Amino acid sequence: MSMFTRIIVLISFSLILLVSTAIPQESIIVAKFGNQKITLDEFEYAYAKNVGGWDAAEQDSLQQYENFLNLYVKFRMKLRDAWVRGFDTEPALQDELNNYKKQIGKSYIIEKQIIQPGIEQLYNRRKEELRISHIMIKPIKGDDNATFEKAQAILDSIKNGASFEEMAKKYSDDKFSGP
Repeated sequence: MSMFTRIIVLISFSLILLVSTAIPQESIIVAKFGNQKITLDEFEYAYAKNVGGWDAAEQDSLQQYENFLNLYVKFRMKLRDAWVRGFDTEPALQDELNNYKKQIGKSYIIEKQIIQPGIEQLYNRRKEELRISHIMIKPIKGDDNATFEKAQAILDSIKNGASFEEMAKKYSDDKFSGP
């Protein structure tokens, strides 16, 4: 194959690739009413936003998605109906909507900036929490070996099935932090 032919093939392949990626991919339509369409991307975004994020949405069942789709379609139909009737320009409704936005905004900010971080911090602390117990043995003056043997005997008893709590009550010299 000549160099000219290779260049033509390469340019042709590049143009085909460019044209195929330039054609917009049609979004999947999950619901349609009148001239309104709800695409899969829009639905997934609304669902994830409603359930608290993509991670939560991935855990839900098909039935939960179907239920939300029915509610979402009804919601969108009501919005369309309100717009057709001119409710979007009615001052009393505008004031009511603005009040709802303020209320929802406050609760959203409290939830996202105060409550949720606090819960996450508590959860992260809880993951690393350890429960530690000890049996304190005072050293016997001048006889380190006797202290070691006493500790070893207690440890052996626990390994052989004796209750740690009972051994702590019986042998621990630390009476303040006992069980």
